[in-house]
Amino acid sequence: VVSHPSPDNLVKHQTARYHSRTAVTKSIVDFKDEDLYLEYILDAVNTNGPTQPVIRQWKPNRRSIWARFCGTILQTTLVPATAIALLSFGVCIIAKDQPEFFTAMDRLDKMWHMHFNVCTFFLAFFVNTAKSAYDSVLSNARLIQGRLSDLNLLASSNACRDENGVILPEAQEIVVTLGRYTRLFSILFYSSICRRYKCLTEWKGLQGLEQRGLVTSAEREILQQLPPSDRYNAIYTWIVSIFTDGCEGQKPCFRMPSEIHRLFVSKVSDLRGGCGTIGDILDARCQVSYVHLIQLLVDSFIFITPFAAVAEMRWFSVPCCFLLAVFFFGLLDLSKIMYDPMDNDEFGKESDNIQIDTLIQESNYGSHKFFKTGFNIPLSEAGCRLLGESHISDPKR
Repeated sequence: VVSHPSPDNLVKHQTARYHSRTAVTKSIVDFKDEDLYLEYILDAVNTNGPTQPVIRQWKPNRRSIWARFCGTILQTTLVPATAIALLSFGVCIIAKDQPEFFTAMDRLDKMWHMHFNVCTFFLAFFVNTAKSAYDSVLSNARLIQGRLSDLNLLASSNACRDENGVILPEAQEIVVTLGRYTRLFSILFYSSICRRYKCLTEWKGLQGLEQRGLVTSAEREILQQLPPSDRYNAIYTWIVSIFTDGCEGQKPCFRMPSEIHRLFVSKVSDLRGGCGTIGDILDARCQVSYVHLIQLLVDSFIFITPFAAVAEMRWFSVPCCFLLAVFFFGLLDLSKIMYDPMDNDEFGKESDNIQIDTLIQESNYGSHKFFKTGFNIPLSEAGCRLLGESHISDPKR
């Protein structure tokens, strides 16, 4: 039975949106000891409220955008673009005293223009499909958050209350357990699809979840018998079962149990659909033959650019080759980053991926905010008419 929370223990929403705007998601390479990394992950997923934005934030003024380097395309393309510029510089040195070289390269310029049209078309389409995949993953991640919050809202707002408007003890137990299951579901789901959280699927990870009160000993033993990638599927059943028990008991813990149960199950179905969609997108993000073709087009186009540009641009071809390399390599790298929203491939240093820490922490906050803020309801004259004495005395109505 859950005790009555005092006002001091209610959710204290921070004035700032995040606990710390300087928080950085770390990977296992930042730790010399795997156990320390596991403790860092466990602390991160057990935090109530986001510590950083779900994606990196930016300011619209030009100065702020130009000042950014870490996590941008400049960081990923600086080395290859510099190499292309040096190649262009070498071509200019070789060609400066050889007029016949300019004549030969002038013919290459015609091929370069045809290559430019083909490369631009395919690369633009590749970027567009990558952005669509990224947006789909993020929108479905938000859908999962929304459905988990809906489950907690339905349970908290429809729990039976006493004559003072306080949730009954037996209903409190179900609502609190349901909140813990939704937190556990979020952690197990993302640990099944995100490389950074794979450690939570191991024995030590489950033990750490038990020590932090997210699972009981009996629940941990059940989860250990299941495949690591399927453990979150068990939580679907746990969530529906505990809510069904609360609706079908001799003394139901929820008002209008049949109607609220139907709506609750539909929200669980939506939750399953969102999780399945994310898994499908990550498993079939793009054919390797298509990515291979785009890589060949961009690399060959940039490689012949110093030779094709020297005949007409001479020494000006050096900075132009650098800029073209930054833009074309940058678009290709940007597409690869967006096709990997969970950073499972570790492509790009400090890439602007979706922060799974934030998604889990926001779900943690949503798992108890409705219970804590709605533990008491005002029983004014209007409140009594809204609640109705019949609902208090007869939960089935």
